[in-house]
Amino acid sequence: MRMGRLVKVGTPLAMMAEKDEFIRSFIGRKAVVSLMDAVPAIQVTDRSVPVVRAGERLPDAPGWEFAVLVDDGDLFRGVVHRGLPAGSATGPSPAVPCPDALSPDTSILQAVERMLEAGHAWLPVLDGGRFLGLVTFKACMAFLHNRPGGVAS
Repeated sequence: MRMGRLVKVGTPLAMMAEKDEFIRSFIGRKAVVSLMDAVPAIQVTDRSVPVVRAGERLPDAPGWEFAVLVDDGDLFRGVVHRGLPAGSATGPSPAVPCPDALSPDTSILQAVERMLEAGHAWLPVLDGGRFLGLVTFKACMAFLHNRPGGVAS
């Protein structure tokens, strides 16, 4: 309300996207942190990463220097780098296991914290071990910047 008049009705996410500082002030100064904690990382998951199985070579995929290695059940086994044959992540092979992974309901805030703690620019999203895609630091920041009305604006 402003001067006795209702000026906006909406969810906290809609309030954060509002250009009017008076309206945004109802959410508080930590609105970006609240937004990051309210949105699941699955919403920024990149599914364009190449996926290979043991014995396959990384396909030509512009922008990707690696592929995700999965088994026949689509369970995540690690990553392989361009030009190297995929093998087993548990035996001698060029596959590199990832020390951490996210679940589909992990928040963007938790994803960013875990990427920073692990020193990685991305982490895989797994559902029961099944590979769903990658969450990148860049995608998390782009999501915040590109919100309608822009929290960055």
